[in-house]
Amino acid sequence: MPEYGKGTSSRVAANIRHTFPAIELAMVVGICGGMPYTKANEEIFLGDVIISESIVAYDEGCQLPNEFILLNKEGYKLGADLERFLKTIRISLLEKRTVEFLREPAAAEFGIDPDPKPRYLGSGEDKSFKSTFRHKHHREGECEICDKCKGDTDDACPESRKRDCEEFGCYGEESRSRLGKTEEPHIYLGRVASGDTVLKSGIHRDDYHHKLDVIAFEMEGAGVFRNLPCLIIKGVCDYADSHKNKNWQDYAAATAAACLKAVLREWRPTRAVVQASHESFQRL
Repeated sequence: MPEYGKGTSSRVAANIRHTFPAIELAMVVGICGGMPYTKANEEIFLGDVIISESIVAYDEGCQLPNEFILLNKEGYKLGADLERFLKTIRISLLEKRTVEFLREPAAAEFGIDPDPKPRYLGSGEDKSFKSTFRHKHHREGECEICDKCKGDTDDACPESRKRDCEEFGCYGEESRSRLGKTEEPHIYLGRVASGDTVLKSGIHRDDYHHKLDVIAFEMEGAGVFRNLPCLIIKGVCDYADSHKNKNWQDYAAATAAACLKAVLREWRPTRAVVQASHESFQRL
């Protein structure tokens, strides 16, 4: 897609559907911001994969003086075929195959580097902070604006949007320990929030999680879903808070792609789609 956002993805999906009318399922694969945990208190780590059980456009609604009313709080439900598929699929098998595909070298016949796999950065680089812990200068006296930033609504300096946690001294407020996390990605089924806003606030992230029961945030799925049956498969590259950076994006994209391959091994098209494809072939 040429740009981010639901509008762009909706136009692309509409054109695809017009060109290929027999398409049964769209897979939206890439990266997302994730919750550090599910509602059942299962921990989610960077590089893990989220598969959508439903999609909610969390930024569409009515802004009143005292509250924002969501247009469609229930979100977009998956079709019957997809619901049956997700109920019968074995997550343990998907995880096993995802790991296998993630470790496969690229096919040399396509002229690709035989081993271009993005590297797992290690549990020490996977930091989840308390939602109220801001990304800013934490060393007293380095920045006058950040020194005054004590509460949730206080301003941090513009520089805080460009520099990483190590430069700012964002340590000591981790909400949990990453140590002991293995390299193998885990897969979680859950509700995905889709919007045009880049979410970089742990407080807002937690609020959406509690109100809408979402575990991931992305920017394309809802637009595609309006035109095609859609399954979102996204690798978690950050925790959608102010400490967000791009360090894990390559690895998260790779885990999502490997998971897609595992899902396609299990997916079976409906009889109607097989028949339509056969008729199209016969006409050719």
